[in-house]
Amino acid sequence: MLKHPGPLAPLCMTAAFITPPAWAIWFLIAACLIITIVIFKLIGLPH
Repeated sequence: MLKHPGPLAPLCMTAAFITPPAWAIWFLIAACLIITIVIFKLIGLPH
């Protein structure tokens, strides 16, 4: 299992930079934040 969501950050940034529409960028950022929060909750890490 993943110990930390570190690898997600560069992936999200790359996806945001290669996606031209602003709404798509905000959608990707929101999705990445939600995924990160879900992973933290599943693993049970402190803030």
